[in-house]
Amino acid sequence: MIAIFRIRFDTNSDSTTVWSDDKFNNYMTVGIPYSLANFWWESGWGNFDLGYNLFPAIVVPDPDPNSALPVDRGVLVDGTVAEIIKQLKPKWEDFDIIFLWFAQRTDLFGGGTKMVTLQDGSTKTLNVTVADSDSRFDGVCQELGHSFGLQHEITVAGGEYASPYSVMSAMDERVEFERAADSRLPDGIQMPATDVQRFIGKFSQRIIGPSLPTVQLYRFPWFTNSPFVLELPDCLVSRTAAKIFALDYSRQRSQTTPLTALVIIPSDKPGFPYFSIELRRGGGIYDKGIGTASGPKAGLTIYSFRGTDRPVYLDVLPVSSKANAAKYHCAEGDFTLKVSAVDPNLDFVEFVAYRTWLQPMLIKMFPGDNGVMYALMDNGDLMWYRHDGRNDGSFRWANNHGKKVGVGWNVKHIFYGGDGIIYAINNNNDLLWFHHDGENDGSFRWTDSNPRKVGTGWNMKRVFSGDNGVIYAINFNDELLWFRHDGRADGSFRWADNKARKVGNGWGMKQVFSGHDGVIYAINDNDDLLWFRHDGRNDGSFKWADNNARKVGTGWNMKNVFSGSDGVIYGISENSELLWFRHDGRNNGSFLWADNKARKVGIGWHISHVIYAVTAAGDLMWFRHDGRSNGSFSWGFDEGMKIGVGWKMKHVFSGGNGVIYAINANDDLLWFRHDGRWDGSFRWTDNNARKVGAGWNMKHVFSGGDGVIYAINNQGDLLWFRHDGRDDGSFRWTDNNARKVGAGWNMKHVFSDGDGVIYAINEQGDLLWFRHDGRDDGSFRWTDNNARKVGAGWNMKHVFSGGDGVIYAINGNNDLLWFRHEGRSNGSFNWADNNARKVGAGWNFEQVLGD
Repeated sequence: MIAIFRIRFDTNSDSTTVWSDDKFNNYMTVGIPYSLANFWWESGWGNFDLGYNLFPAIVVPDPDPNSALPVDRGVLVDGTVAEIIKQLKPKWEDFDIIFLWFAQRTDLFGGGTKMVTLQDGSTKTLNVTVADSDSRFDGVCQELGHSFGLQHEITVAGGEYASPYSVMSAMDERVEFERAADSRLPDGIQMPATDVQRFIGKFSQRIIGPSLPTVQLYRFPWFTNSPFVLELPDCLVSRTAAKIFALDYSRQRSQTTPLTALVIIPSDKPGFPYFSIELRRGGGIYDKGIGTASGPKAGLTIYSFRGTDRPVYLDVLPVSSKANAAKYHCAEGDFTLKVSAVDPNLDFVEFVAYRTWLQPMLIKMFPGDNGVMYALMDNGDLMWYRHDGRNDGSFRWANNHGKKVGVGWNVKHIFYGGDGIIYAINNNNDLLWFHHDGENDGSFRWTDSNPRKVGTGWNMKRVFSGDNGVIYAINFNDELLWFRHDGRADGSFRWADNKARKVGNGWGMKQVFSGHDGVIYAINDNDDLLWFRHDGRNDGSFKWADNNARKVGTGWNMKNVFSGSDGVIYGISENSELLWFRHDGRNNGSFLWADNKARKVGIGWHISHVIYAVTAAGDLMWFRHDGRSNGSFSWGFDEGMKIGVGWKMKHVFSGGNGVIYAINANDDLLWFRHDGRWDGSFRWTDNNARKVGAGWNMKHVFSGGDGVIYAINNQGDLLWFRHDGRDDGSFRWTDNNARKVGAGWNMKHVFSDGDGVIYAINEQGDLLWFRHDGRDDGSFRWTDNNARKVGAGWNMKHVFSGGDGVIYAINGNNDLLWFRHEGRSNGSFNWADNNARKVGAGWNFEQVLGD
């Protein structure tokens, strides 16, 4: 039961500011629409205790007269309740909620408590709701909801007031509306000019917010076990059909015909006990703001729970009577909803739900000790493997499946530092230290649950470890730098030198990795494997075993290469096979190997690849081609995921790792980063674009990787830029002016495959290969003064790179075609297949780009 107290301060001489007994009793009468009691009777499906006792109005001294608004809430409640006890002597045993209503502007809040003394001397804690004469109706509803035990809906990240469909989050001015006058109910005050524009001059008690979503009721047994809830099977391996009725439609018929108002989807995801679906439309008496021009869209709303009492609002799948093929993928729950039927009045929606689990894809592998390998996956998981066949190249592993040892590893670089130490560089260019205590058995045990920051400003092209705390890095000038982390053992911020020591030049390599004991391997643009030994490794001096590299291998066209120990080298091939090699000439750089051929020790090591496309309507779509390695018709989902709107730009191109650049109609260069890159979720680093350039009036623009951007102007000049602010979207460039690196680039299509390789299609449909050897510094240096022709008949609508020689093209029939150029490293006319492989259909887009 609710104890209602009306309080006028003795500084308020106007007794008419106190609502009369009739007004307040009507306010608490269930049968009067738009009364407070009616709202909670409807939203609580008749189950909240709305019994009350309206005490006589009293006049009290201001408990906190010297405090400006907002008041000290504790002082306000304690002082007021003390006066109530003195003047009215309520029997607290009868009540669960104290509702303090003030006849002057005071405050509006809920969720607090007050301990009171009962007649037998024991104590009782009551929930407290506070409102005043200026409060809006939707606000009073929300604060009383707190006293019923309800909380604001939150975002996945924990942000409050997340759901525009709930009274517990509303007052965002989008879903509210003004009711008509009713002489039985209080009007409140006219909203002042400081309020939201559309409510200025409106009466506060006529501003109505949305109903309570039923997900808030699911924790109450009287609703959980009711016929209004449909729980889907634990495992949605097969498609499961469901029919859900609009919240207001089901509620109106709840006394006679129970209809499903809430669908529950079980969860196997940590942190999300279940997911829920509810249909909301502009219906009933409290949801009229839904589906309006200013309000949220009508549709299937998706929620989950964080813990036991915090509903998490995820998204809405908009539906209308004109279309019944809407589809939504819930990345947090790995399931998809697909609408199959919609009632013309949105009384109900039929849909199917099914699991759509995305297999995490590999970003990078790196070694541990004693056969241990770590794999960084595109969903941020860190996986552990141990190759027990490391000594002889046999196909033997400690476990058929990897063990997950980390989550949330969204980093730019990651490498092993020996003895269980792992270093990573985040998007802020901080160097982070971790120690994996579970390295030997693959257990999820770490010295510290949080990384230890041991460096800043690590903006490098490549980073790898030597031994005993030595770290090598290659900067964007292709200089090899030496560091020694003396705090390696405990993760402290201690270094041999405050500055890097330069130990090499000209390290513009495709891949570089350590072979231990000063040995460094590198793969150049010709796919040669080169051996170096840094004899100055202990002190960072410029001393090498040989002034020149020693060539110890050819044909090293790999996606990822890393060292084991004792000369063992692993590589991931273009076919996603894990290959084992042992360099027996490791100590002296001789061309000596345990086997003339690689030994296959693993399969299915697929590298992640994402494709973005812009529709004619300006929607940005996400796809993941799981068949990138072999050109198979295999995709993460059967349809693209919509991740953005308003992408009607002159040019859109990828900067890698989720970074997307766009040039708008004003020729501004804009930066975005898609944080939902791995799963196609609608998550971005910033809700707004970050402007990083102006005056970008170009014919073609494309990325060269590592912040390099190429552009072709209207004179056919090829221009080089490097965006040093690519990681954070800051306005920082290597040079304020473009560097001209080519002329006569009058092409139909131009795109880069990374490592300086540029492809172009001329007016005759020839595919041309170039390699810009000056890619790192913007110098006018090329492998060949002339283009090398590597293909003919490339009359395509769109052409773009998939990385590592993979090229995608969209023909005139809107088929997506896959090619792999095996001659990528040297510009030879060598392809994986003489014919294109069709991997998609219906690719009718304005712009398409690979990440």
